[in-house]
Amino acid sequence: PILPWLLAVYTETLRLRVHFNVTREITRDIEIDGHILKAGHIVMAPTYIAHTMDPSWVTEKYPVKEFFPERFLTFDEKASTPKFSVGTAGGKMFPYGGGIYLCPGRHFAKQEIMAAIALMILRFDFEVLGYVKMDGTGSDRGPRSDEGFAGSGVMPPDRDMRVRLRKRG
Repeated sequence: PILPWLLAVYTETLRLRVHFNVTREITRDIEIDGHILKAGHIVMAPTYIAHTMDPSWVTEKYPVKEFFPERFLTFDEKASTPKFSVGTAGGKMFPYGGGIYLCPGRHFAKQEIMAAIALMILRFDFEVLGYVKMDGTGSDRGPRSDEGFAGSGVMPPDRDMRVRLRKRG
Protein backbone atom coordinates (compact mmCIF):
# COMPACT_ATOMS: atom_id res chain seq x y z
CA PRO A 1 0.00 0.00 0.00
CA ILE A 2 0.85 3.66 0.13
CA LEU A 3 2.08 3.80 3.75
CA PRO A 4 5.73 2.76 3.12
CA TRP A 5 5.99 5.35 0.35
CA LEU A 6 4.38 8.05 2.49
CA LEU A 7 6.83 7.33 5.34
CA ALA A 8 9.76 7.35 2.91
CA VAL A 9 8.73 10.69 1.37
CA TYR A 10 8.22 12.18 4.86
CA THR A 11 11.65 10.98 6.04
CA GLU A 12 13.48 12.06 2.89
CA THR A 13 11.83 15.49 3.12
CA LEU A 14 13.07 15.85 6.71
CA ARG A 15 16.55 14.76 5.66
CA LEU A 16 16.79 17.29 2.86
CA ARG A 17 14.88 20.24 4.32
CA VAL A 18 15.34 20.34 8.11
CA HIS A 19 18.75 21.70 9.04
CA PHE A 20 19.74 23.50 12.19
CA ASN A 21 22.86 23.94 14.27
CA VAL A 22 23.16 21.71 17.31
CA THR A 23 24.63 24.09 19.89
CA ARG A 24 26.22 22.91 23.12
CA GLU A 25 28.41 24.41 25.84
CA ILE A 26 31.56 22.47 26.60
CA THR A 27 31.50 21.44 30.26
CA ARG A 28 35.13 20.28 30.54
CA ASP A 29 38.28 20.60 28.47
CA ILE A 30 38.43 17.96 25.78
CA GLU A 31 40.82 17.05 22.99
CA ILE A 32 39.42 16.01 19.62
CA ASP A 33 41.77 15.11 16.78
CA GLY A 34 44.61 17.14 18.30
CA HIS A 35 42.45 20.21 18.98
CA ILE A 36 41.75 21.38 22.53
CA LEU A 37 38.21 22.54 23.19
CA LYS A 38 37.98 24.56 26.40
CA ALA A 39 35.27 24.31 29.03
CA GLY A 40 32.79 27.16 28.81
CA HIS A 41 33.14 27.56 25.04
CA ILE A 42 30.25 26.94 22.66
CA VAL A 43 30.41 24.42 19.83
CA MET A 44 27.99 24.18 16.94
CA ALA A 45 27.46 21.15 14.75
CA PRO A 46 25.33 21.70 11.65
CA THR A 47 22.86 18.89 10.98
CA TYR A 48 23.24 19.77 7.30
CA ILE A 49 26.54 17.85 7.29
CA ALA A 50 25.02 14.70 8.79
CA HIS A 51 21.94 14.88 6.60
CA THR A 52 23.70 15.46 3.27
CA MET A 53 27.34 14.44 3.48
CA ASP A 54 27.34 11.11 5.34
CA PRO A 55 28.20 8.13 3.11
CA SER A 56 25.00 6.38 4.32
CA TRP A 57 22.97 8.52 1.94
CA VAL A 58 24.96 7.70 -1.21
CA THR A 59 23.24 5.64 -3.89
CA GLU A 60 24.47 4.53 -7.28
CA LYS A 61 21.79 6.44 -9.17
CA TYR A 62 20.99 9.56 -7.15
CA PRO A 63 23.25 12.28 -5.73
CA VAL A 64 23.07 12.69 -1.97
CA LYS A 65 21.34 16.09 -2.23
CA GLU A 66 18.69 14.85 -4.65
CA PHE A 67 15.22 13.87 -3.44
CA PHE A 68 15.09 10.07 -3.53
CA PRO A 69 12.63 8.53 -1.04
CA GLU A 70 13.66 5.02 -2.07
CA ARG A 71 16.65 5.50 0.27
CA PHE A 72 14.20 4.50 2.99
CA LEU A 73 12.55 1.55 1.26
CA THR A 74 13.60 -2.06 1.01
CA PHE A 75 12.32 -4.11 -1.88
CA ASP A 76 11.73 -7.83 -1.44
CA GLU A 77 11.03 -9.82 -4.59
CA LYS A 78 8.62 -12.05 -2.66
CA ALA A 79 6.58 -9.17 -1.23
CA SER A 80 4.35 -7.12 -3.47
CA THR A 81 5.02 -3.84 -1.63
CA PRO A 82 8.23 -2.29 -0.32
CA LYS A 83 8.93 -1.92 3.39
CA PHE A 84 9.94 1.31 5.09
CA SER A 85 13.37 1.16 6.70
CA VAL A 86 15.96 3.68 7.83
CA GLY A 87 18.59 0.97 7.30
CA THR A 88 22.12 2.06 8.17
CA ALA A 89 21.00 5.67 8.48
CA GLY A 90 19.56 5.20 11.97
CA GLY A 91 21.15 7.71 14.33
CA LYS A 92 22.59 9.76 11.48
CA MET A 93 19.56 11.96 11.01
CA PHE A 94 18.00 14.09 13.71
CA PRO A 95 15.47 16.58 12.35
CA TYR A 96 13.77 16.83 15.75
CA GLY A 97 16.96 17.31 17.75
CA GLY A 98 18.47 14.75 20.07
CA GLY A 99 19.36 13.76 23.59
CA ILE A 100 17.68 15.78 26.32
CA TYR A 101 16.76 18.35 23.66
CA LEU A 102 14.70 15.90 21.57
CA CYS A 103 11.43 17.57 20.57
CA PRO A 104 8.63 16.29 22.82
CA GLY A 105 6.07 17.10 20.11
CA ARG A 106 7.76 15.11 17.34
CA HIS A 107 5.20 12.28 17.36
CA PHE A 108 2.28 14.71 17.29
CA ALA A 109 3.94 16.70 14.49
CA LYS A 110 4.50 13.55 12.44
CA GLN A 111 0.90 12.42 12.85
CA GLU A 112 -0.45 15.84 11.85
CA ILE A 113 1.81 15.98 8.78
CA MET A 114 0.90 12.43 7.73
CA ALA A 115 -2.83 13.04 8.19
CA ALA A 116 -2.74 16.29 6.19
CA ILE A 117 -0.81 14.69 3.33
CA ALA A 118 -3.00 11.59 3.29
CA LEU A 119 -6.15 13.72 3.12
CA MET A 120 -4.71 15.82 0.29
CA ILE A 121 -3.74 12.72 -1.68
CA LEU A 122 -7.13 11.08 -1.14
CA ARG A 123 -9.28 14.13 -1.88
CA PHE A 124 -7.46 15.90 -4.71
CA ASP A 125 -5.86 15.20 -8.06
CA PHE A 126 -2.72 17.22 -8.74
CA GLU A 127 -1.53 18.44 -12.12
CA VAL A 128 1.91 20.03 -12.38
CA LEU A 129 1.68 23.16 -14.56
CA GLY A 130 5.33 24.18 -14.44
CA TYR A 131 7.96 25.84 -12.31
CA VAL A 132 8.59 29.48 -11.44
CA LYS A 133 11.42 31.35 -9.79
CA MET A 134 10.63 33.36 -6.69
CA ASP A 135 10.28 36.52 -8.80
CA GLY A 136 7.47 34.85 -10.78
CA THR A 137 9.41 34.23 -14.00
CA GLY A 138 9.38 30.79 -15.55
CA SER A 139 11.93 28.11 -14.77
CA ASP A 140 12.98 25.02 -16.66
CA ARG A 141 13.62 22.95 -13.52
CA GLY A 142 11.93 22.04 -10.28
CA PRO A 143 12.74 23.38 -6.83
CA ARG A 144 15.93 22.59 -4.94
CA SER A 145 16.85 23.46 -1.37
CA ASP A 146 18.04 27.03 -0.92
CA GLU A 147 21.28 26.13 0.85
CA GLY A 148 21.75 29.72 1.96
CA PHE A 149 19.28 28.86 4.73
CA ALA A 150 21.16 25.77 6.02
CA GLY A 151 21.29 25.90 9.80
CA SER A 152 18.22 28.09 10.20
CA GLY A 153 15.63 25.35 10.70
CA VAL A 154 13.76 24.48 7.54
CA MET A 155 15.42 25.21 4.21
CA PRO A 156 12.91 26.69 1.78
CA PRO A 157 12.94 25.79 -1.91
CA ASP A 158 14.73 28.12 -4.32
CA ARG A 159 11.69 28.20 -6.64
CA ASP A 160 8.11 27.06 -6.74
CA MET A 161 5.96 24.54 -8.54
CA ARG A 162 2.63 25.61 -10.01
CA VAL A 163 -0.08 22.99 -9.64
CA ARG A 164 -3.76 22.66 -10.44
CA LEU A 165 -5.87 20.94 -7.81
CA ARG A 166 -9.07 19.16 -8.72
CA LYS A 167 -11.32 17.86 -6.00
CA ARG A 168 -12.15 14.20 -6.44
CA GLY A 169 -15.82 13.25 -6.86
